Amino acid sequence: MSQTHYGWLDEGCPKKRKASNVNPPHPPSGCTLSSRNIEDEAINFESTLESEQVIDPQFMNDKFMFDCIAKFYLKLYGEFYLPYKVIQEISEGIALICNVTHSRIKTVLTEELRKCNLEEEKINLLRYKLMRSDLLYSSHSKDIPGPSFTSDHLRKKYFEDNFNYKKPTEISLDKNSERTSKKYQYVPVEQTLTSLFEDSTVQRELDKSFQEQPTQINGIASNYTDGDQFKNENHPKKEIHLFLFQDGFNPVMNVLGSAKNKFKNLGVYFTIGNLQPKLRSKITSKHLIQLVRESVLKSVGAAKCFEQLKKDLQKLETNGIMYKGENIKIVVQYSLGDNLGQHYLGGFIESFSGTFFCRFCNIKRKDFKKNPSATNAFRTRSAYNKCVWKSKLTGKHCQGIKHDSTFNNSLKYFHATTHLPPCIAHDLFEGIVSWDLSGIIATFVKLKWFSYDLLNRRIRKFRCLGNDATNKPALVNTKGSKLGGHAVQNWTLLRLLPFIIGDKIKDKTNDAWQLYLQMKQLVEFFCAPKFAITDVPFIRDVLLPQYYERRSRVSLLPSRTLRPKHHFVSHYPDLLLKYGPLIHLWTMPFEQKHKSFKQICRMSRNFKNLEYTLATRHQLNLCYTGTGLLFPEETGEIGVQEINPYSHSGAVSSYLQNINLSAAWKECESIIQDQLHYQINDFLLLSLNGAQIRGGFIRVILTNGSSIDFILETFETQFNPEIGVYELPLDMSGIIEKVSIESLEHPVPHPLNTHKNVQCFSLKYKLLQSND
Repeated sequence: MSQTHYGWLDEGCPKKRKASNVNPPHPPSGCTLSSRNIEDEAINFESTLESEQVIDPQFMNDKFMFDCIAKFYLKLYGEFYLPYKVIQEISEGIALICNVTHSRIKTVLTEELRKCNLEEEKINLLRYKLMRSDLLYSSHSKDIPGPSFTSDHLRKKYFEDNFNYKKPTEISLDKNSERTSKKYQYVPVEQTLTSLFEDSTVQRELDKSFQEQPTQINGIASNYTDGDQFKNENHPKKEIHLFLFQDGFNPVMNVLGSAKNKFKNLGVYFTIGNLQPKLRSKITSKHLIQLVRESVLKSVGAAKCFEQLKKDLQKLETNGIMYKGENIKIVVQYSLGDNLGQHYLGGFIESFSGTFFCRFCNIKRKDFKKNPSATNAFRTRSAYNKCVWKSKLTGKHCQGIKHDSTFNNSLKYFHATTHLPPCIAHDLFEGIVSWDLSGIIATFVKLKWFSYDLLNRRIRKFRCLGNDATNKPALVNTKGSKLGGHAVQNWTLLRLLPFIIGDKIKDKTNDAWQLYLQMKQLVEFFCAPKFAITDVPFIRDVLLPQYYERRSRVSLLPSRTLRPKHHFVSHYPDLLLKYGPLIHLWTMPFEQKHKSFKQICRMSRNFKNLEYTLATRHQLNLCYTGTGLLFPEETGEIGVQEINPYSHSGAVSSYLQNINLSAAWKECESIIQDQLHYQINDFLLLSLNGAQIRGGFIRVILTNGSSIDFILETFETQFNPEIGVYELPLDMSGIIEKVSIESLEHPVPHPLNTHKNVQCFSLKYKLLQSND
């Protein structure tokens, strides 16, 4: 959970919990309560505590205190991923400190009470009450009844009883062997969903989705519910959709030699499709289903490894699940993954060098070579089934189909021909952009406009701003046939290339540079979180054919053979209509989950039954996340002060004096909303009007505790077709406007860069035309 607060002190615990079995032990034998009030004879700290106002009344509740201690350990297990041995040593260290401290306090207390001439019986009672009130001491003592955190078993027992911690299930695949290694870790989907449904923020999103789908308005597609595939399936209004994801990864990094792929795993996860796209992109919305070692998968086959998952998904589709007292059906909407994984799951051949290489259509390689932008009609279920039947008879693949998919005909909607969407990260950024942009750069180097050394030196020194800072472009490979970065780094290089090396492009009409601009334009269309249906024919019939035609004229690119991913991208216009915005279906958010498993592996340093370690730590992390809200609406205000129009200059000061704001409104230096950080002088994109984009600098941030408004100085920016970026006007005196944060179509602050002393920005995606 990506929160910076101390989670074990949160009050945001799950609403439904099992009742605690915390009962105070009986007083020591021989002790009886006196009619005199013992507190009258003790030092009264109550007034001091009240004056400091640091103790919450809940701290006087044993259950709350034990939960705080348990959350501390949950954080060690589920967020810091400390080895079990280290956690045990921490527990023993706490116990030792508590024992020494408690012993000292009892000694001093006994001496002071004896000076007050109290009877030994009362002194013993006070000492006992002290022992019981120190819950940190009692929870780390083996001699005091009640909850204990002295061992791994007892800690996890407390998590199970109070925090809904569920262990992963180990499923054996070889029933005939007493000591089998053919097994995998499995987390039932229904079990995870039941826990998630207790979260109020998940309930909020589900309730909203039941009222809003489908959402296509005025020919604008903004989610998978706007795609033809979803609409043609006639889903009921109240239904919960799952997106599955499967991918192979190696949790053990930097492994060499024969052990390189020894620990390679197939991870299967899911997310709830009903969530908003921005929430589906968060790692906290991704949940583990199973981990199976690839050697086991190859040995027993997909059908056996996915058998339990298929049964559970069929049960959820048939019987549904209780949500707020109502039975709601759960269906698998799409399965996501890279091309290799999608072909494996769909029963297609996993080699992309043969005659039939596309899962979307049955085009032959020779036809693709003749016309790169050509596509055949999408595969149909009936044609797929005929190929499966022929493949069974001949023992060979038929039009690229080897066998039936494990999930075909067993799930209500799913079929391999319709429910395996593409991933733009693999097709675009690790495919076409990586290969073709590398060739374009090689062309410039051959023309001696610049060298690889100069380009890489500029990349090193280039200052990436805002969200680009975390994905700075990688250095360009001088010998390879592709770029050196991962998907998002390649995306960043594509966008920022004019700022990095644009001044060295001597001829802006050169085919290689024009090809770069066309590639950039295509990526902006394909990566849009919303798009106009009317743009699709323009992409399919104009942009893509132009791109392939110009590509054939760039000197260093014809030698770089067209790859299957070039053909996959040719399907993208039609796939946009079929699935909605493809950026919402890419695999990058899921692949972030692999990083957490690699971190667990690195931190735990335990390679014995590695899948069990990974799955257990994942469940502990889910348990820790469940002690708070999954999608908290957090607002952080920095530098809050009274509004003072005279502290601002010029038009901003005049505007503040003329607007009517109540005393509840304050101004602040910066603010965090929905994990987005806004600061004074950040630049926001507002709307697209023809060839101009209206944007504005934040000059004042206003808040009244529940609402956030920005005072913006807005400008009309002009598109520069020579370098494919938008330029701000040289005259930086704009129009002052007040804009609420809820009305922003593009809420992420956009970084600005400089080209020839002019402030500019390069789009990540195509903006929709304004209706104004």
